[in-house]
Amino acid sequence: MARIEAMEAAEPRLSRRRAGWRPSQPGAPSAIPATYPLDRLLALCARGALSDSDRAAILEIGASLDDTAWREVGARARVNGLEGLLLEHLTAVGLLDQAPTDLVSALLGNYRAAWIGNRRLRGVLAAILEAFAARGIEAIAVKGVALALRYYGEPALRPTGDIDLLVRREDIPIC
Repeated sequence: MARIEAMEAAEPRLSRRRAGWRPSQPGAPSAIPATYPLDRLLALCARGALSDSDRAAILEIGASLDDTAWREVGARARVNGLEGLLLEHLTAVGLLDQAPTDLVSALLGNYRAAWIGNRRLRGVLAAILEAFAARGIEAIAVKGVALALRYYGEPALRPTGDIDLLVRREDIPIC
């Protein structure tokens, strides 16, 4: 939104529609406009670890949410791949029982699916790296499962659907 406002300030005739803003896009999480507390809650839950002040802020925001707002948080978490982290942090601060049961069920189901999917990808990654090593190809895993393990410590906290590898340009034909 700040980018759009800056563009409008620089070019007064530039409409929001021309700047890419849409009042309601099909497939958007919901028609509820962006609000600071929901955005703040998701930003806090995107962290791998929480400080005491983060926990206090999550508790304060969570205590103020009604079922509609909780469902919006869930929808936004789903769009941004943060369902596992949302579940983890809501559990850690004791807010899980305040969220609607259907949201909690969805978070748990997606956590399980991410755990299974990421475990599968870890196995595939190990096999690929082993095959590369047998051919003398050095590769570095970036993003995805490698990031989930390193940064979050638990692969289910950050779902991924692919494997990203960095190899030398001259090794690409061999790969």
